[in-house]
Amino acid sequence: MSNKAAAVLETPRRKGRMTLSNVLLVLGTSIVTMCLQNFVHYTIRMQNGDSPITSFGCQLEDREVSTKHEKTMVPLVHSSKQQPSFNKEQKQRRLVTVFSSGCSPSQDWQSQALLYSHQQQKIPGELVRLLSCNNPDYPLPQTSYSKYRVVRTPDFSIYQGDDYSARNRPAGMEYWLNGFSHDDPNPPSGNDTIIMGVDPDMIFLHSDALEPLMRMVRPGYGVATAYEIGSEWVERKIEWRDFWCPPTNQKRKNETNQQLSCQPPTPSSEYHQSFGHPQLMTAEDTKRQAKVWTIVTNDIRRGHKGWLAEMYSNVIAMRRANISVSVRDIMVSFPMQVQGREPWHSLQWYSPKPQKHIAPFMFIAHYCNQYQLGNFVFDKRNFEFWKNVDLNNCTASPAEVWIPPSVDGKTQDMIARLKYNESLLRGQKNVKEQPFITVLARNGWFIDKVYSVVHEAMGAYYEEFCNHGSS
Repeated sequence: MSNKAAAVLETPRRKGRMTLSNVLLVLGTSIVTMCLQNFVHYTIRMQNGDSPITSFGCQLEDREVSTKHEKTMVPLVHSSKQQPSFNKEQKQRRLVTVFSSGCSPSQDWQSQALLYSHQQQKIPGELVRLLSCNNPDYPLPQTSYSKYRVVRTPDFSIYQGDDYSARNRPAGMEYWLNGFSHDDPNPPSGNDTIIMGVDPDMIFLHSDALEPLMRMVRPGYGVATAYEIGSEWVERKIEWRDFWCPPTNQKRKNETNQQLSCQPPTPSSEYHQSFGHPQLMTAEDTKRQAKVWTIVTNDIRRGHKGWLAEMYSNVIAMRRANISVSVRDIMVSFPMQVQGREPWHSLQWYSPKPQKHIAPFMFIAHYCNQYQLGNFVFDKRNFEFWKNVDLNNCTASPAEVWIPPSVDGKTQDMIARLKYNESLLRGQKNVKEQPFITVLARNGWFIDKVYSVVHEAMGAYYEEFCNHGSS
């Protein structure tokens, strides 16, 4: 603490008898001192990455104000004062990582890559694949990973004639946690288990961030990663205002098990961004939120057919389920946004781990875009690139055809040249090079650190299950 701060915090001393005015002065100074100490304490914690960052710029308020007849809606993003306590019981809680997928070769190889990184990085707890598939005979890829299992659910893509596969993410979760799947009649429940929702096209870079993230989770409080999904979220706030608050009709008024007084957002309110997976909540909160998430997704899809509908409805469902969220910079995915929110500035060339003092919670790479360096393109949607990768037919082609190609020598040379100046990767303001060089560096990092894991995962599967003619 600085000398100036110490001087401010020092309690004045008075000689002689303590008069009433002196007593009041000392008491008032003590209160100010305590407040300043708390302010300094929280400031230091925020600088060290130990307390949540309210990315939405919302005014901080108490979690709940109760009267005899009603409860107010909690803030969507909570403050350091609303943080869960850091105790030993929370450290011992069970973690279950869950992702939703369909039944197709492309979903199979993405699931295998996620499984491989989960195993390599020693992520604690189980990894569960929710397989939303109407084919009961769909063959599953082989596995020897004891912490991985598959839970089948129906395919919820089509609802009232609307075909939308992303509907499986909330509906599959709701189906599973209510115990409807024959694969898991006793799913995780209660507040002692934390559910971490991820996507199949994600890679775990390390596991160091999980313990501090898990300590932030308690009933009514979750953690999620920030998404930058464009202006449509802002433009449609008023159009979707009726979705933000629980319906008042008798049929749905108890969907959150609470009677809430809720004010829809206004153009100046804090809901100007979205968040999503990776997303951590207690099993009980995940179950409650999934039910509302499914309802809101169906409501929104009646008038909005865009792919991101379930991402918008996820945020709305959090509010309606009365769950407050700490939004964190947990992943990188889109290298084109040089000045964006994603913590690219924390990355390093010689380690998949970020600089901890800059981004202590970043541990996921999400390959949902196209990544290109020279003539080498990594895109999960590129059919020609992935057409031979079928985990259920891995003996049909030689390994060099079945496994996606290695990074060619020319691309490796380009990555080596980019590594010479690590500041390019971070997009620092004092770098004189043009921003497109930074974009190239980030594409190179993705190919070097993320595609390499996907490639290794396919090779490891082929080596274990395909080399000797087994399928």
